[in-house]
Amino acid sequence: MQIDDYFKEVIDKIKQSQIVVSENVVFDKRSRYTGRIKGVFVFIDESVLYFSEFIVIEDGGRTLTRPSYRFHWQDQDQYLIRRYDNAPHFPELDNFPHHVHYPDLVEPFLKVGVVDILEIVESGM
Repeated sequence: MQIDDYFKEVIDKIKQSQIVVSENVVFDKRSRYTGRIKGVFVFIDESVLYFSEFIVIEDGGRTLTRPSYRFHWQDQDQYLIRRYDNAPHFPELDNFPHHVHYPDLVEPFLKVGVVDILEIVESGM
């Protein structure tokens, strides 16, 4: 896999989504194996997702890593629904640094990417 393949996977997921009503996404190819995706989705319930992920593909295209990511999902009144990120500010959590913020708490979570987040949002609507 190269970065263009990952970008295509994300583009295909956006096109197939039944919940994205508008999107503004920038695909920034840094090399054959690195890139950044940054953007905004507006969903059918008028909630909004602001996101950024940096992608590195290693081991000859076999391993995809995300050294940094953030997915901030808020409702139409700009109140937090969830925020997924890997900022290293909760070292006491299991699965550090990967975690999710809810309005009233923070919990450990798995590594996620754009496709994962779209599936999470879709399953909640």
